This record gives sequence, C-alpha cells and structure tokens, in this order.
Amino acid sequence: MVKIMHIINNLNVGGAESLLLNICDGLKKRNPVVDFVVVILEDKRALAAKFKEKGIRIICLDILSKNIGPFYKIKKILNVIKQEKPTIVHTHLLISDLFGQIAAFLAGIKYRVCTIHNMELKRDLGDWKSRKITSLLSTHLIAVSKCAKQFCVDKKLYPKRKMSVIYNAPSFEYDLKKPKCLPKKNSSIRLINVGRLFDQKGQIYLLEAMKQLEKHTQKISLEIYGTGPYLEKFNDFVMENNLQNTLLMGLSNNVKSVLEKSDIFVASSLWEGFHIAIVEAMSVGLPIILTNIPPHRELLENIPDYPLFVEPGNSRAISEAIKRLILSPELYNELSKKCYERSKDFSISKMVQNYNSFYKSLE
Repeated sequence: MVKIMHIINNLNVGGAESLLLNICDGLKKRNPVVDFVVVILEDKRALAAKFKEKGIRIICLDILSKNIGPFYKIKKILNVIKQEKPTIVHTHLLISDLFGQIAAFLAGIKYRVCTIHNMELKRDLGDWKSRKITSLLSTHLIAVSKCAKQFCVDKKLYPKRKMSVIYNAPSFEYDLKKPKCLPKKNSSIRLINVGRLFDQKGQIYLLEAMKQLEKHTQKISLEIYGTGPYLEKFNDFVMENNLQNTLLMGLSNNVKSVLEKSDIFVASSLWEGFHIAIVEAMSVGLPIILTNIPPHRELLENIPDYPLFVEPGNSRAISEAIKRLILSPELYNELSKKCYERSKDFSISKMVQNYNSFYKSLE
C-alpha cells in the first residue's frame, strides 16, 4: 500500500482544493493500492463532506489561525507525519509548502512533492524565503502549466531539473450537445466571472467596464462568484456607481449550474498559474473574453488568432470586447464550439492519468 499525504491550507471552495479532490478521487478509482490522507492547517471545511464521501480521510490541525510560533506549527505537522508514515508528502499553496516541506524533510520522507498553482507577480521577502526553502527541500515540483514552469525557472524560484508539468482539470465533466447561441436582442446578456476577490483577478476593471456598458442598448448583467479581501471595496464601487445589473454573488457550491445559465465568461486576471475557471466555462460552451497574459494564451494556443484577448488592466478594452461579441452571433457560435473542443484537452481523466504516472515513477 502506497500512502500519500496531501497538506493544504484548508478545504474551502477554491481551485487548488477542487483539484485535490479530483486527484484523490480519481486515483483511488484507478489505483486501489493507493491510500490518501489530507491534512488541513486551518479549520475551514466547506468541501470536507465531499472528501469524506469519497473515502478520503481528513486531519485538521487548525494551526494557522492560532497565535503560535512557526516551530510549533512545524512540530504539529511533523508529529502527524510520523504517526501516519506516508510514502509521499505532497503540499499545496505557499504556507503549506513552507511548513509541510520542512516537516516532511525532518521526518525523513523520501519523496516530497510541491505543486506550484500560481505565478505571483507581487511577492514580499517572506514569500521569497518560503519559496527558497521549498525549492531546497522538495524532491519534485509540479507546475500547473508550461508557462508557470518557465516563470519559476526564469525567476530562479525553482530548479528546472525538479519540475514537471501536469495541467489542472475542471471540477466536473460536461457533454455539450451543440454550441451555445447568443440570446436574442430583446433578452439580457448574462456575463459571469469566477474567482477570489483580490487584485490578481482584476475584477475592478470588469466593474469599471460594466459602468461603461450601463447605457448599452441591450441589457447586460454581470455576476461575480467568489469572496476575498476586496469584497467591501467592490461592494462600495457597485453602490457608488449604481450598477444595478452587477451582483457579487459570494461562493457557489454548484459552479456548473451557474455557468450553464450564463452567456459569456470574462476573465480579467492580471496574472495566473492556470485559470481553471476558464476551462470550466469552456467545457459548457461559453465564449471567453480574457486578458492577454501567458497562461491565458497557453489555454487557447490551438485556436489561432483568438479574437477576444484584451490588455490586462484595461476596462475600456473589456467593454469593447463584450460589445463586439454580443453584436456578432456568428462569432459567438463559432467560439462556443472552439472553446468546448479545446476544453477536452484538460479532462479529469487525463489529469488523473498524469498524476498516476507521476506517483508511480516515485515508487
């Protein structure tokens, strides 16, 4: 029996957390000799029930929210590792990478894996130190996209020899029977954005674009799903500008249903590692308006001259792209089909197969 311990900050709804659920569930079905235990470092468990449904054990240490020193946090994780005796320790997200990799090294774990989920453009000294420690102590690193790997190598964050690329997959699989069609002119156009409310996701520029679209001849609404430190700031912007057709919806437990009912996905991010929400939107046939950043280009690299890339941080470019798409039913239908076809390259089954091969190579 091979036991793999995953260490992650929490099990709230998010890209890394949903990814972890799919990895564990998919590999348990494919390879019954693999056992999983998930260690969370704070008591936030929105997805915990789904993990338990799949027979995946969860251990909650709840050490991040407490006023305790780093050595005590490492000791708590170290004790769990010694008790569980995993073959592999796999960490996710920067805080868990730091404490988890140190504890796994001290416990003498031979295979210490870290997944790089993001390409942070803004990093302080503490983040840089954490990455350096993770770089030294990890035996293997997984980047969620080719450009994330190249970014880490170029910035000298991680050594190329330790790095592999395994693409993320959407949290669900979908069978699109036919491409989506643009709603009729007398119907409302429903825009959607999914992501943490933070500067990385660039939602402030999307809100500014909605302000510019308020007087458009066709009604356009926007729903933003997610929560985060910018919630109050965005709420204030919506209220101050009287954006009656813009709603901050909070978290959703059924993203697939929300996407199915939408017409256009707008990805306004300033940086990403791999934008899983885009893949989920494409998998239900939504045309995508997205910022022209490396991971977004990689997602659509097999669609030549994709027409709806916009300059990051440019609200005018976002509003113009929205208007262009809703005025062109033919373009809308064409992009719905192409986006859906591209989404098949990021299926759960392909991701699980890649992780299965990766873990087997460590045995």
